[in-house]
Amino acid sequence: MPQSYKLEEVKKWFGKLPIIDNPRINRHLQSLSNYGDNPVNSTAKKSDTAWHWIFNECLSDLENINNDSVEHYRGKFNERYSKFTSDLNVNLNTMTKKDFVELFAKTMDDIFTEEEQQEEQQEEKRKEEERRAAIEKSIEEANRTKHFDDDGCEIGKEEFNTYENRCVVIGDRGGSKKKSNKRIRRKRRDSRRNKTRKYKKRN
Repeated sequence: MPQSYKLEEVKKWFGKLPIIDNPRINRHLQSLSNYGDNPVNSTAKKSDTAWHWIFNECLSDLENINNDSVEHYRGKFNERYSKFTSDLNVNLNTMTKKDFVELFAKTMDDIFTEEEQQEEQQEEKRKEEERRAAIEKSIEEANRTKHFDDDGCEIGKEEFNTYENRCVVIGDRGGSKKKSNKRIRRKRRDSRRNKTRKYKKRN
């Protein structure tokens, strides 16, 4: 009679992989605890790819895994071991479920770690490309021939605001502004005192 394992023991087979905690997952873990010593291909209907079923179940037990990624990860799992043996299906199908889950845990932990490292490298590469592009743009801007209009505004860089008679840097409306050379005349107001002032008569 197969040995029965406790649920907490089965969870340890998954190593560092995070397991979802819900009743559906617990049902699969309970099945592993009852039949952990049975071969992977122990169902009545034998199949060359019986290990696919337990692989899919184990993957669905993990957090942050969606159904669309099952084929992706199963392909990576298959790729790791198919190059070492021509009878991969036979070897995996004849393993006990306990041994398979432990192999699954170790392999998927390695795959997840590699993918995280690749994502970090791609992110660093993207940032480096952005920094390089910013430097090139800055150099190009510094070397660009500048042209100014009659009001002293740099063509292509500033726009002339005819209402306020000043150049405004595009994208920096609240920043420094350059006044035009146009002079605004103000009419001198006559002083009321000058109009009403009484002059003392002189002899």
